[in-house]
Amino acid sequence: MKLITYNIQAGLGIDGVRSADRIGRLAADLGADIVGLQEVEMGSPRSLFVNQARRLAESSGMGCAFAHGFQRGPWRFGNCILSRFPIRSSERLGLPSTGESRSALSALIDTDTGPLHVICTHLGLDREERVGQVQALRRSLDEIIGPIVLMGDFNDFPDSPPILALLDGSGLVDITGPGPTFPAPSPTSRIDYIFVRGLAADGPSEVISTPFSDHLPVLARAL
Repeated sequence: MKLITYNIQAGLGIDGVRSADRIGRLAADLGADIVGLQEVEMGSPRSLFVNQARRLAESSGMGCAFAHGFQRGPWRFGNCILSRFPIRSSERLGLPSTGESRSALSALIDTDTGPLHVICTHLGLDREERVGQVQALRRSLDEIIGPIVLMGDFNDFPDSPPILALLDGSGLVDITGPGPTFPAPSPTSRIDYIFVRGLAADGPSEVISTPFSDHLPVLARAL
């Protein structure tokens, strides 16, 4: 199973082009099965009020779920999951936030090997805030029975307190790395991750070189 996580910066590339369509096509070209996207928006004048979640689904040929982190009037900005497998259900998980409102999107997906819980998130900019958000994620994870994929932009390094707290005793395994993912085009920091529980890595992960955002997407394989 091919998994991708990608912070798309509302579709704005380092080349100055804003396009959700080309990101959807990239996911299709890479043969992705499930994709977790952050900073997806709709109802915003800067992206010409395009429903980016819908565009991503159409251009990738995949099913889609969306949950906002931040919302103001018609403008919604948050997380999106694309899947070539049927999405049975999805829900927004609010995360404690001291700055911009943050959330996680949890989806139950019917894969070829059975039900899979996929969670996509984008944690805050303050480390203390991230510690609280990780604690909230851990409580949600503890309630889930069965295999899990947790992916997203965690805004912190592999040896940071939030990431270590997330992994400690949770059963999650990091199947990404060690390649840096931010900032594009010459990244120096690894802050985007794919974690799994009840699955295993199926070969090394890849950081994909593309100008479509200020982050680079990460592709990992799991079985």
